[in-house]
Amino acid sequence: MMMSLSNFFWTMLRSIDLGPSILHPKIQKPFRLTAIHFSPYVEKVRWVLDLYQIPYVERALMPVLHFAVLPWVVGLKGKKDSQSSRFSTPVVYTDRGECLSDSSSIVSYVIDRFSSVKPGLAFDQEMIAFDQYCKAEVGPGLRKVFYHSVLQDRNLMRKLAIHNVGPIQAKLFDLSFPWIKVLIEKGLVVTEKQSQISKDQLRRAYDRVEKMLSDGRPFLFGDRLSAADISWACLGGAMCMPSPNEGYGAFLPDLEIDLRDRFLDLYAFVKECRQHRAGQHALFLFSQYRNVN
Repeated sequence: MMMSLSNFFWTMLRSIDLGPSILHPKIQKPFRLTAIHFSPYVEKVRWVLDLYQIPYVERALMPVLHFAVLPWVVGLKGKKDSQSSRFSTPVVYTDRGECLSDSSSIVSYVIDRFSSVKPGLAFDQEMIAFDQYCKAEVGPGLRKVFYHSVLQDRNLMRKLAIHNVGPIQAKLFDLSFPWIKVLIEKGLVVTEKQSQISKDQLRRAYDRVEKMLSDGRPFLFGDRLSAADISWACLGGAMCMPSPNEGYGAFLPDLEIDLRDRFLDLYAFVKECRQHRAGQHALFLFSQYRNVN
């Protein structure tokens, strides 16, 4: 019943014609984003859609529950890679009916299609290579470190659901949490050993970004904001647990309220990341270039 209602309202939402975008008069209806709402990969896509003022509607989901929805969204169009299944998010349906199912592919599509209308992000081959590094090395490590701690606290995961999705889905997530926890841990190989390995990988990534910024440049590849900066801010900077007030487009656990007393290791690592030059760069990008209000 819940899925039927969900599909009914989603179908109604898809049929809404918002009229042409002010910036992009040829867009007659909004893009449709299906997403694990707090995912840094999804935040990367939202950031670029917002930057280019692309109208879109988002269907917000929680992890594992998204597997009940994605097959109906992507059909046979989803693509599997080394980091995700073909039913992973984000997925975007464009106004032309094109199905895009990878954060980097979505970003490239938006830049290629709309840069002639609104000059925006730099995205050359060197930047694309860095974006792929973040996607393949940084994002997966962040997930292992994050889930290794927060999955141990059902109350925190309930709070994460309440602040990121609707009440019915949040309740279903909570009721299903015991087996969701097992599926996430097995699917992402979330263990103590992998968490420690991932922390070391993230430290190396942070040091790499610090070195890139060591000559005083304002952005990773020079004097202009690039898609590589956004990729780093989302996939690397999410380890700083930025709040909506700091620019993040979804709810993440609060450093002081949610982590300090319950997860000392994660709290210390987040503090380390926030104090690092690379973490400060990510937080700067969120505060200055990511307007979620």
